[in-house]
Amino acid sequence: MMLIGIIIMWAALAHCQTRYGYGRVQDYSTRSMFILLGYSSGPHFSKFVDWANDYYSQYFSSTDKIKDFNGGLDFSAGLRNRFSHNFAVEFDFGIHSTSIKKQLNGGQALKLDLNVAQFTVSPIIIFDFSDRQLVIPFVGAGISVYSMRLDHSIDYNYLHTKVALASNFMLGIDAKIKGKLWGDIRGDWTIGSAKMPISFISNQPESFTMSLNSAQFHIGIVYDID
Repeated sequence: MMLIGIIIMWAALAHCQTRYGYGRVQDYSTRSMFILLGYSSGPHFSKFVDWANDYYSQYFSSTDKIKDFNGGLDFSAGLRNRFSHNFAVEFDFGIHSTSIKKQLNGGQALKLDLNVAQFTVSPIIIFDFSDRQLVIPFVGAGISVYSMRLDHSIDYNYLHTKVALASNFMLGIDAKIKGKLWGDIRGDWTIGSAKMPISFISNQPESFTMSLNSAQFHIGIVYDID
């Protein structure tokens, strides 16, 4: 079924190229660079948050609750290598930081800082059918490599790091601004998980599941190199 879908997609794109103005002439940029700024909603550390709330309630009689990571501002830069009107590969590197900060009413301060570096490789389909097209949608799916560092206020002598793989899905549009310059709006969705170690306290498991499931929304510019 997947093979049939790919064949149908190829046929549809070829038909649209012929009908709307693209022939055999290469009139697109083969390489482009992009810079994006946006917001990432993840990763999430709900397994630890649930355990910590139970722990501080039991041992410190705390009625206060800590909340999970909310996400943070994300900066990304990358390169698009285009090998036809409708197909390309993107290489994207993004970074963002997020934290949990809470002074529990039992007197215990809790603070976690999470720094994330994400490298993504995504084959993409570009819905570019004419050299007169000013708005070009694109979709993609690929693999993300997450490199994470977790700092815990209980013991800053140890930096807990983890590298993990996740699946990535992307949907966006490029809009012509002027010459080789385009505006870019996109959304990315990541699915995955990893076991993250954390500074040890009494009766605590050695690690907790870090959910890499997240949504990212970006806006930025794309510049055609050649």
